[in-house]
Amino acid sequence: MAGAAQQLNEALAQAERALLANPTSAAATLVAKCLVAVDRKDEAPGIFARHAKAADYDLLMSFAQIFTQLGQREQAIAAYDTAAAQRPITVIPNTAAAPAWAVNSPFTAAQPSPRYGQLLSQYEGMHHAGKADAQSQGAKTFEGFVGFSIVAPYVRRFAQKLGAKSLLDYGGGRGAQYQLGEITIGAETFANPRAYLGVESVVCFDPGFARDLPAGMFDLVICVDALEHCDRQDLPWIVRQLFEKARMGVFANIASYPAAKTLPNGENAHCTVEDAPWWMELFRAVADAFPAIDYQVIVSKDLRQNSRTIFGRNGRT
Repeated sequence: MAGAAQQLNEALAQAERALLANPTSAAATLVAKCLVAVDRKDEAPGIFARHAKAADYDLLMSFAQIFTQLGQREQAIAAYDTAAAQRPITVIPNTAAAPAWAVNSPFTAAQPSPRYGQLLSQYEGMHHAGKADAQSQGAKTFEGFVGFSIVAPYVRRFAQKLGAKSLLDYGGGRGAQYQLGEITIGAETFANPRAYLGVESVVCFDPGFARDLPAGMFDLVICVDALEHCDRQDLPWIVRQLFEKARMGVFANIASYPAAKTLPNGENAHCTVEDAPWWMELFRAVADAFPAIDYQVIVSKDLRQNSRTIFGRNGRT
């Protein structure tokens, strides 16, 4: 056993030397696997710190995913933030034409389509299964951390731009993304995710848990990796709810690719997979009724957001 442990530690030392010589995503993944094998995963933040300043975007994203897999979630957000600083977003003004189907949709929050209830029952079942089994697909689906952590840096920057102090996370799952400790980015440390975002209060709402929206208005309403889980028939009134609850801004992140997960009925969890122009038309159909609300929407074709479109309206520049 001692000989095997020594070999593993030697493999780790070689892997880190390889990372120093060739800082690539593959090398970082190899180091992570070695750290886990020798039960030294707590050293991962230190290795990241040695590479954060000089690393490229892809390597930083690899570190972020590694931290997520290791359960080091504060470090994951720090890595995603460092990556985002190297790749700031440019918001394309949404000049798309509002489609008639979205403007004249017959469905509302009070009277959604039959499809809405069918999908909701699938997610409610996954939620109840998740409460009984913390490792179940339902638990992971409703946790709320993974999708949020990737775009948290952009939510942070948008919230700062708006001066937002209250936030509603629409479709935010169990809210695990807000139940973290200190987040350190460079020389700056934030006591918790609220401090990191620069807001004073956060409320999570998820239709899988509760049917009624929280009372009141919020400076910023975000919807991360949720809209693609809704049927297109209901999206006009769902997007409208985002704007109706916002005082200053709306932020959405949308996956434009099939999900890795399936619903209990075998259907892919992303039931509306559309490219950015389609989403631009939908948001234009709703946002025109709320001219005072800024918004940013990221439509991405992959989890790492290597291929993405960001559109919206920035009135507070």
